[in-house]
Amino acid sequence: MENTQKIIVVKTNAVSASGSRLFWMFSRAQLELVLKDLESTPVDSGQQYCQATTRWQEETLPVVCLEKYFGIIKITGALPTKHLILKGAKKEQDEVKLANIAIPVFTDMQTGPLTVQGRYLNPRFLPANSSDVLGVYELSGRRIVVIPDIYKIAASSGMLLERQNRP
Repeated sequence: MENTQKIIVVKTNAVSASGSRLFWMFSRAQLELVLKDLESTPVDSGQQYCQATTRWQEETLPVVCLEKYFGIIKITGALPTKHLILKGAKKEQDEVKLANIAIPVFTDMQTGPLTVQGRYLNPRFLPANSSDVLGVYELSGRRIVVIPDIYKIAASSGMLLERQNRP
């Protein structure tokens, strides 16, 4: 049986400051669910990237716009075509902690085997939260693939929501 890492690549609703097209890349194992319609509750988290929450499997998840989280320039004010529920993991000592978020997607996503070949980029080209990525690669044709650290993003967003709910 072949052990090929399956990935999901999603075109962002943004470009880099240099004009390169940006893409998010996730492991297929991180994808929990794809939703065409997402019931969400608006929140005032104090941050533009987390403006709503949604319920999924008896858990309240932050709805996080990755373009806003990383401070990149949005192309249009288009509405999302769907939302992805993604999980991130972090190993602490002998246990693995999981955290989930929902993200809006503005175009179709592509799945397939991991075949990304490109030059590694320093994530500091991202205007905000550049330490919350697992890797950034420049591909041919002025394309850049960003691999977000979903666990860190979920943890940051969760802390925002907790602070909002404190008296």
